Amino acid sequence: TLPLVLPPSVAGYLLLITFGRYGTVGRFLNNFGITIMFTIEAIILAQVFVILPFIINSLKASFEDLDPNYRKVSQILGASEWYTFRKVIMPLSRGGVFTGVIMAFARAMGEFGATMLVSGLNETMTIAIYKNAMSGKRLEADVLSVILIIVSFCILLFSGQLQSKYFVHFKE
Repeated sequence: TLPLVLPPSVAGYLLLITFGRYGTVGRFLNNFGITIMFTIEAIILAQVFVILPFIINSLKASFEDLDPNYRKVSQILGASEWYTFRKVIMPLSRGGVFTGVIMAFARAMGEFGATMLVSGLNETMTIAIYKNAMSGKRLEADVLSVILIIVSFCILLFSGQLQSKYFVHFKE
C-alpha cells in the first residue's frame, strides 16, 4: 500500500533512481542492453506501481468477504486448491475484481506525477494537457481535457451497466 500514500512525484523519483542508468536495477539491465527509463515501458512501470495497490486491496477485500465454507465444501468434494480458486473463489469475487480493475484503470488514466518523471519525450494525455496548458495552448488542453472527461463518464456508465447486468448481488 506504500504507493497509495507516497506523493506521485516521489514514486516516480524512486523508479528513476532504481531503474535509471545508474540505479541498481538499471545498471544490471544495462549489461544486457535493456533501457527502461524514458520509454513507453517506463510509463507502464510507473502506472503499474501506482495502481497495483488498488487492485490488490480490492481483491483482498473481495476474497475476505467470501464465506470460508465455499472453499471447505469444494475441498470436501475433492476439488484441488487451483480448481477451487478458478471455479469457486474467482467467480464469486468477480465484483471485487471488476471494481479493482475499474479503479486502477481510472487512476492510471489520470496518473501524472510518477509518469512525468519517467516518461522522457513520451506523453500521456495528462502530460499533454499539462504541457499544452503551460505553453499557452489552451484549445489543445481543453480538447484533451474534454476527451478525458468523456472517457471517464463512459467508464462510469459502462461499469455501472456491467455490474447491474453480470454480477450477482447478495442480500443479507
